[in-house]
Amino acid sequence: MVSPMVLRLSLALAAILFHAGALWENTWSAVDDGNDLERMVDYSHRLQDGTFTVGFASTLWADTGLFRPGFVFLRLAEYKLFGTNCLLHHAAHVLVMLVVCQLLFSIAQRATGSLACSALTTFLFIVFSPNVENWFRLGDPTFYPAALAVVSLWCMARGLALPGERAALRAGWLTAAVACLVPAYFTRETCMALIGLGAGLLLACVFGSGEVLGRRNLRFAAVYLAGHVAMALGWFAGRHWAGIKAIAAGSYSQDYQLNPVIMAATAFKYCDVLWNGMMLLFPAAALLFGWRLWLWARGRLVLDDRDGWAWVGLCWFLAFWSILLPWKHPLARYIGPAVPGLCLFVGVTVSRLLEEVVGPRPWWKPALRWVLLAHIPLLALAGFIRNYNYFIFRHDFDMSAALARQTVAQQAPPNARLFMNMPPDTEHIFNEMTKLLKVLDGRADLTQINFNAPGRPEPKQGDCFLVFVREPATPRSTEMWLPESFHTATLEQLKDRLKLVRRFRFERQLLSSYPDAPIFNLVASAGIRLPDYLGMNAEHRRALFTREPSLVEWRVYRFEK
Repeated sequence: MVSPMVLRLSLALAAILFHAGALWENTWSAVDDGNDLERMVDYSHRLQDGTFTVGFASTLWADTGLFRPGFVFLRLAEYKLFGTNCLLHHAAHVLVMLVVCQLLFSIAQRATGSLACSALTTFLFIVFSPNVENWFRLGDPTFYPAALAVVSLWCMARGLALPGERAALRAGWLTAAVACLVPAYFTRETCMALIGLGAGLLLACVFGSGEVLGRRNLRFAAVYLAGHVAMALGWFAGRHWAGIKAIAAGSYSQDYQLNPVIMAATAFKYCDVLWNGMMLLFPAAALLFGWRLWLWARGRLVLDDRDGWAWVGLCWFLAFWSILLPWKHPLARYIGPAVPGLCLFVGVTVSRLLEEVVGPRPWWKPALRWVLLAHIPLLALAGFIRNYNYFIFRHDFDMSAALARQTVAQQAPPNARLFMNMPPDTEHIFNEMTKLLKVLDGRADLTQINFNAPGRPEPKQGDCFLVFVREPATPRSTEMWLPESFHTATLEQLKDRLKLVRRFRFERQLLSSYPDAPIFNLVASAGIRLPDYLGMNAEHRRALFTREPSLVEWRVYRFEK
C-alpha cells in the first residue's frame, strides 16, 4: 500500500517535471507580457506620486470591457515583489502550481477517502492544465482566480467534513472558503461562474445522501449561494459606479455580447480542445456519471458523497466554462479556471470505475476500465512531449525576439521611428515589442509605425525596420508573414537604403522533427492531437507531421541616406 506522503511527493515531482520548463524562459514573452508590465509600471508610478484616481483606475480596469480591480492589485503586488525579473515571476508561478496540486490532492482525498481518486485527480491537473493555459507566464490573466477557487474548495471540503460539535472551527473554515474568493469576483466575470458553483453545491446537498454533501449541510449551501449572488450584484454595482460602460464604449459591446452564433462557435472550439486533451476520460466520466444518475432517478441507487463531489466538480467546470462563451477568443487557454473542476469530476468518477473489480455491473464497465487504464499513460506521454516541445519553441522564439528588441534599442538614435511589418495575425506581437522597449529598455522615445499602413511617413536617417520572417512559406504564410512578398513594393523601393544590422534565426523543429516523433504519432493516431488553442490552423497541424523544419527569423534594418 502506497502511503499518502509518497504519493504527494511523486505528484510534486511530476508537476515539476511538467512545469519546470517555464524556468527556461529567461526573458519576457513578446505576446502578452509587455502590456502587463507597462500597466503595472503605470500603476506603481501613480500610486507613488498620488495620482491614482478612480477615473484612472477605471480606464485601465476597462480592459476589453472588463471590471477587475481585485485582479489588478494582485498583479501589482506580484510586480512589487519581483519587479521586472522574469525568472522570479516564473518560479513563483511554478511554486503556486505545486501548491494547487497539493490542495487538489487533499480535496479529492477528503471528498472520497480514496488515494486512487486523489492521485488521478491531481495527475490529470498536472498533465492537462499546461495544455490549456500557460500557468508560468506573467501575461496569463486567469492564473490567480483559478488558484483562489481551488483554495476556496479546499477550505470548504475541510469545513463541511467537521462534525456539528466543532461549530466554531467549522464556521471559520467555511467563512474562509467564501472570503478567499472575494478578489476573484472581479476577474472575467468570475462572479457569474461562482453562482453556478453555489447552485451545484446546493443541488448536491438537496438530492445527496452522503455524510458531507447531504441535508446536514443544506443550510450552508443555501447561504453560500446567496453570498455569491450578493457579490455578483456588488460586482455589477461596482462596474456601474466606475463608469466602465462609458469609458470602454465600443470595446465592451464588441467583445462581450450574448450572440448565439459566437457562443456556439466558442463552445465548439473549446469542446474540441477538451476532446483532444481528455479524449476518452471525459466522455467515460460523463457516461458513468449519467448512468448513476439514471439509476438514482429510477430509485435503484442512493447518491453518496462521491457522487456529490463529482456533481460539484461538473458544475464548477460548466459554470467557469460557460462564462467564456460570449468571448469567442481564439486561444482556449482561457478555460484554465474550469480545469480544476473538470479534473475533480473526471478523477472522482473514473477512479470509481477503475476501483470496481467485482460486483454487478453493466457489460461495458470491464472493457471501459481496461481501455482507460491504457489511455492514461498515453495521455501523460502526449502531454509531456507537447509541453517540452512547446517550452523549447517558446524559449527560442522569446530569446530571438528579445535579442532583436535589444538590437533596436541599441541602434536606434533618440526619437527615431520604428517601422514594423504588422500583418493582422501578428499585430499584437509588435505592440508588445513596443511596450517591452519602453519598460525594459527605456526607449519610450521610439515611435511605432505600421510598415504597411496607408499614408505612412517616409523613413529618415537612423530609423529602424523590424521584420519577422518564417520559412518555408505556405501560401497563407507567404501572404501574412514574409516581407519579400507582403511588402514587395516597399522593399524594392528602399532596398538600396536599408542596411541589415542583425538577423536572429532559429529552427522551429516541433514534435515531428524530434526522435520521439513515432511515439507521438502513435498517440496522435489514437485521437490525441495538438489542440487549436495555440492558434494553429490546418496548415500548421499538417506541418507538425512532416520532417521539414520551419525557420523563424527576426531581421533588424537601419535606414541610411
